[in-house]
Amino acid sequence: MGFAIRLLVKKCIMEKTEKNKILILILSAVLVAALIRIPQLFGFDAGASFFYEKNAALIVFLGIALYVILTAETLRKNHLIATLIFYAVCTVYINLLHANINKDVMQLVYLHLPLLLWC
Repeated sequence: MGFAIRLLVKKCIMEKTEKNKILILILSAVLVAALIRIPQLFGFDAGASFFYEKNAALIVFLGIALYVILTAETLRKNHLIATLIFYAVCTVYINLLHANINKDVMQLVYLHLPLLLWC
């Protein structure tokens, strides 16, 4: 009898945990969708400013990183703050680069910055 009670308690805890993770996943997806829609919200032509070419990988990896950090067993505020600062620095860096620099160099930056964020 006691064995069954322990199983039921763990099942209830797991259901609550899974619901929290799904809620965090949905909130991360909504944040990513809102950030991707920034040019349309402010009336800019996204194609002319290379917005998606520069920022798509940053925005997607930010959503993934937030989900991983917020669903960890222990939420460490220092880790969250450091991640947000790192993403902010990378975003400022990639957007300050001029698009008229050597096209090959820009393609390498667009390729390797997401790899850096992945690590």
